[in-house]
Amino acid sequence: MARNASAEFAFLERLPPADALAYLQGRGLLTVTTSWQDLWQEEHARQFTISRLTRLDLLAAIRDGITQSVGGDLSRRDWTRDTRALLQRAGWWGDVAVTDPETGEIVTTRFDSARLRLIFDTNVRMAYAAGQWQRIERARATHPYIRYITRRDERVREQHQAWDNVTLPIDDAFWREHMPPNGWRCRCRVTNMTRADYERQARDGSIKTQPPPERAREFVNRRTGEITRVPDGIDPGFAYNPGMNQRADTPRLVDAKLAAVGPELAEAAHVARLMPGIPDFDGQRPDLFALPPVRITELAAVTASHDDLMRAAQTLFEHLRQDVLLNDDSGWVLSLNRAAYKKIADNAKQSDAELRAVAALKQLARRAIVVERHADIKHGNEYVPGIFRLYAPLRIGDHVYRVKLTVKDFVQGGDHRKLLHALDAIEIENAPLGTFPTSVHGTVGTGQPTARRFINIADLLDGVTLYNGALLRR
Repeated sequence: MARNASAEFAFLERLPPADALAYLQGRGLLTVTTSWQDLWQEEHARQFTISRLTRLDLLAAIRDGITQSVGGDLSRRDWTRDTRALLQRAGWWGDVAVTDPETGEIVTTRFDSARLRLIFDTNVRMAYAAGQWQRIERARATHPYIRYITRRDERVREQHQAWDNVTLPIDDAFWREHMPPNGWRCRCRVTNMTRADYERQARDGSIKTQPPPERAREFVNRRTGEITRVPDGIDPGFAYNPGMNQRADTPRLVDAKLAAVGPELAEAAHVARLMPGIPDFDGQRPDLFALPPVRITELAAVTASHDDLMRAAQTLFEHLRQDVLLNDDSGWVLSLNRAAYKKIADNAKQSDAELRAVAALKQLARRAIVVERHADIKHGNEYVPGIFRLYAPLRIGDHVYRVKLTVKDFVQGGDHRKLLHALDAIEIENAPLGTFPTSVHGTVGTGQPTARRFINIADLLDGVTLYNGALLRR
């Protein structure tokens, strides 16, 4: 790989870096992880991590160096040299033993030249993909199609070869999961295309207007218990589009909740927190049914007693209280407090499904959509100007649930937080899963069926009476 590294990155350097830089700068939250599965797919658009690197100051320095390199201020060779020297001074070069906070187990991580190349390559390719998607969106009026392109050599994966020249509309569901890179060291890319070029090349057969039949496998995230259907040819953790998780509003530097760190490290990290991205409204959200389908969070169907589920939920919730919950729809950072613990985990009235949902709370919080807002009518708390209802789909075995997250907008003095207050779940009867998702623009996607991975807004909210009195039905 070292021999062809310059050539492989040449096409990145020919493109304006502004959008790629915006992606890197938007990853303001620094997160300590001890497994690559701790931070999953879309979470990388908001947070920066290197598995088992538990020093936030080192994380910040490595992230900032990559950002400088993409911006043209630091070469790849200089970044590698500086990062190696940084890790050597800090005693993090070679094999380092760290403690997994979830299991208490002593695990070993290794930093060497090969790992630095992988860290750099993966982050730069993701930044390029996110930046390119923003440019594709801006050019959709004149270039409404996207073409998948491989390097067309002996190193291309077999499944990626099958995607070469697949050309589909921007709104096709295919691009939610197949936007390159689609795995470690994947060198694939995409380009956008005019309608005239699409029609001409479709006639002469030089492009494929349909993707090959999709095959998928189940992947169990051993850290969260979430079961994900990963398309064949995509490495676990890469089945998402990094550009679709970039908000138009720019992250600003403010205080953020950090996991188990002291104030000195927190200040040294310069952690960015996303500002709220949902406009002011009361009652039902105005643009609710223009939103794209919501990805379903999945858990395996495991038989356990109610008491066992409650004990597991309490343990998981205590761990989550030391973590960061993000919501992609709004850009909010959600806080968990003692009141939420009593409402959600230490509540004997919670159903088994609700207790199980705690295991997937990070995914549910991330994927939930903001549906309604109302005043704190019940308590009239002057420090709570609004209460929000967020909804997300959850599948446990063969049963699909609508999970409602209640979030309080808490303001007191200079403290302004979004507090996750309660969780409710109800089974969605006859949920029409496995259908083509409806795009933002109201057209039906032409890609492969979603294999039960998405549900549209109307089906998710079927039968819910919203605050303004509207009753949703299919």
